Amino acid sequence: MSAGWSRSGPIAVGLSVTLASLAAVWLLSGSLAEHEHQQRQSRAVQELATVRAQLESELNSTIHLTYGLTALVASDPELQEDQFKRISAELLHRSRHTSHLVLAPGNTIRHIHPLEGNETAMGLNLATQPEQRYAVFRAMEKRGLVVTGPVQLVQGGVALATREPVFIRDNDDERYWGLVTAVIFMDSLFEAAGLYSEDLGLRLALRNMDDNTLLLGDEGLFHRDSLRQEIRLSGVTWELAAEPLASGAGMVAYWQGLGVALSLAAGLAGWRLTGQRIALASSERKYRAVVDHLNDGVCIAQEGVFRFVNPRMTKISGYTEEELLGQPLTRIVPGSDGENLLERHRQRMEGFSVPAEYEVGIIRKDGEKRHVRLNTSLVDWHGRPAALGTVTDITERKRLENALRSNRNRLHAMIQAMPDIALILDDRGTYLDVFGGQGGDHALQPETLIGKRMVDVLPEALAQQFLGVVQAAITSGRVQTVEYALGRIAPTDDSHDHRQWYQGRVVTLHAYEHDRPAVLWLAFNITDHKRTESSLKEREAAYQALVENSPDVIARLDPELRILYINSAVEHYAGVPADTLLGRRRPETLADPALAQLLEANYRKAFQERTTHMFEFRLRSPDGQILFFESRVVPERGSSEEVASVLVLERDITQRKRSEGQLRLAASVFQHSSEAMLVTDAHRRVVRCNPAYSRLTGYRVGDIVGRPSPLLTTAEQGGVMDAQAWEELLREGHWEGEILARRHNGEPFPAWVNINGIRDDSDAVSHFLLAMEDISSRKRHEEQLRHDATHDPLTGLPNRTLLLDRLRVAMAQARRNQHELALLFIDLDGFKPVNDAHGHRFGDAMLGVLAQRLRESVRETDTVARLGGDEFIVVLSPPSGLEVADAIATEVLTQLSRSVTLQGHQCQVGASIGISRYPLDGVEAEALIMAADEAMYRAKTEGRGRACYFSDSIAASSRIRPD
Repeated sequence: MSAGWSRSGPIAVGLSVTLASLAAVWLLSGSLAEHEHQQRQSRAVQELATVRAQLESELNSTIHLTYGLTALVASDPELQEDQFKRISAELLHRSRHTSHLVLAPGNTIRHIHPLEGNETAMGLNLATQPEQRYAVFRAMEKRGLVVTGPVQLVQGGVALATREPVFIRDNDDERYWGLVTAVIFMDSLFEAAGLYSEDLGLRLALRNMDDNTLLLGDEGLFHRDSLRQEIRLSGVTWELAAEPLASGAGMVAYWQGLGVALSLAAGLAGWRLTGQRIALASSERKYRAVVDHLNDGVCIAQEGVFRFVNPRMTKISGYTEEELLGQPLTRIVPGSDGENLLERHRQRMEGFSVPAEYEVGIIRKDGEKRHVRLNTSLVDWHGRPAALGTVTDITERKRLENALRSNRNRLHAMIQAMPDIALILDDRGTYLDVFGGQGGDHALQPETLIGKRMVDVLPEALAQQFLGVVQAAITSGRVQTVEYALGRIAPTDDSHDHRQWYQGRVVTLHAYEHDRPAVLWLAFNITDHKRTESSLKEREAAYQALVENSPDVIARLDPELRILYINSAVEHYAGVPADTLLGRRRPETLADPALAQLLEANYRKAFQERTTHMFEFRLRSPDGQILFFESRVVPERGSSEEVASVLVLERDITQRKRSEGQLRLAASVFQHSSEAMLVTDAHRRVVRCNPAYSRLTGYRVGDIVGRPSPLLTTAEQGGVMDAQAWEELLREGHWEGEILARRHNGEPFPAWVNINGIRDDSDAVSHFLLAMEDISSRKRHEEQLRHDATHDPLTGLPNRTLLLDRLRVAMAQARRNQHELALLFIDLDGFKPVNDAHGHRFGDAMLGVLAQRLRESVRETDTVARLGGDEFIVVLSPPSGLEVADAIATEVLTQLSRSVTLQGHQCQVGASIGISRYPLDGVEAEALIMAADEAMYRAKTEGRGRACYFSDSIAASSRIRPD
């Protein structure tokens, strides 16, 4: 439309109307006044809806800046200052309304960008500021973003501020980190939204509905019959009020006569109407441009049919403008949501009160379902009422809300199922809430504590102690730990200790539903642990008492034969205090050089042969007596294959030696001896046995007397004695050693026998005296010692020593048969956080479960070993090429990634695997392990939860991950 027509057109129309409508001037004036009012109201509604949509769009894009920084901090709580500056600078570059960004761990400001001009805010605790405290705690309780303001900044000035709480997740645990804050220029935001535009023709007011804070304009607008629009975003609920500015003087000329005044009034009406239509067309073009550039979708629906959509609406729905216009709303809002939408539209057209804002699901053109939020208002569209709606895509927010709800429900169920107790107490010691304690045996009933104070349920001294712990946690902000005992309510057996022991961990709560400061008190029942600890101390004391009061000399020697420990029995034979011998070499404590040489040789033999060694020696006591001793030297292995020390047991056998020469005169001693003894004649026929022998073997005297003893009969003759031992007995007159004896019921058992030939006056052997000891327990102990030396005590898997032995055997077999051999180096992913969160006992139990899964994931012929910590090695027996290694590595990754439920906790770890192959990656055991170790670290670097080969030719194409 030309500028000339804009100026002359209204005048021409006015003159025409003046000449043509003299007779109808009264009706025309009234119609014009009514039309003017309707146009003004319609324009006000449209302009208000446009301003609301534009303000919502500007604020929404600014809020998303905070969301991005919050997600970054949640993923990396240890964000460095240079990283924060770099990322903040990029975010501020993308937002024209944001003044600066702030990180406040623990609600205390530690990072600000830009810092210039904001230095005075550093170190400020937001939770202690009267103007900001409410918003801080509201954000923490809501667990979501809030917008507050106007805020009087410490560094000067007034602005809006977003407060977004950050919660750090560690597996299933969650802790509050602090706040992310964005400070927003109010003037910049409002100006970009058009609130300051002089062309609006509206008087505007804006307030925060959460706390009724006036943000803009005259508060009186909210108390008059003004136009209203709500702005609802995450953390924001604002209300926008408006009324048209007063128009000029009304058309009153038609009351002043019927002549020229009526013609002039009619002409003026024609001129004004034409001018308004031209201005309305211009305004429509301006607001159409604004609507087309909004970040939210905008649509106008009339009679349930799309009449207008902006470009953003087409992107949200996936349809073009041509595909939507003229189509029913149910095209993108099907089903019950569509029916409800049409019903709300109908009710609104009929004047019923219908909520302006609600959420619906839409189906895009490509079939994807999205969630949107509608904010609607009535407008005039080509002379008829219609619904103006702004459409915000909230799909991602709904997904996050559902995930958060699911996590909260799961956390609530886990807390309720805890056998231990979680208590919420305020700073006065009042129990505000209680969780857990299900199925536990507790001194206090958890459900009876709520509302009571500690002084009401605990002894006064203990209550005062606990109150001090609560105050210390609140004051310092650090975790407090305390151990305490409570008496059980109804003891059943007064002969036992009925106290229940607890370990309390007390941490301050940053926000709670009550106004007073509060703490979380976790009470772990450690009664069983304390009783086990007490029992172990008692047993250790009993063992120490037994050793110290033993008549035998008991000592421990290191590889240099220095005395690490020796009991007090040695004082009777050496004549010096036992503690004076500590640190000295055992052979050098003896005055007899020959005896010292004998002991040194036998001790060395035990170290070298790594087996229990026994020998006898004679010693002159301080009073001049010759004493006979039997020495037993038991190797003690350390963590490696080498013998770390030996346990020496020296028994005085002087009396036994003397009794051997007087056997026929020691019948009473023989009869009452606790040692199993058997006497045969020179032809090895049993003459008698003592009761101890009968008790040990089950043979009665009548069963064996007169019959040859299998214990003195060689294997060729149907007995158990070695022919060489028999020859030694005949030659030396004495033999002792280990044999496999049998009881009367046929049960075999290992025995240590001491056989002596008894000679008559002619020096001929007349009898044999056999003393026997059941060494089953000692053999089991020795076997256990051997097993412990080669196996991991926690999982029972082979340790590094046994692993290397088996790996070398497997490599030799592969080399012999020209086969390949694969080795898997496995390191658990995420085990340390589980171990730190639940304790080492829980971690050890979890390692046991994972070790069992490892055994089940490999073949029976494969070796699974634990190197230590959370590192394992699997040696795949040859042949084990790529196909076998891939299959087993995949199975191991799958099994180890399954969740583990222990002690009421469900945890999940993963694994990274490095694979090396023989002979491609190494021909020595250590080299093969190092290659697998390096491949494992490459698997961790590339994302964890996968397996990598060491060889370059394979590493480039082989990355194994479970399905």
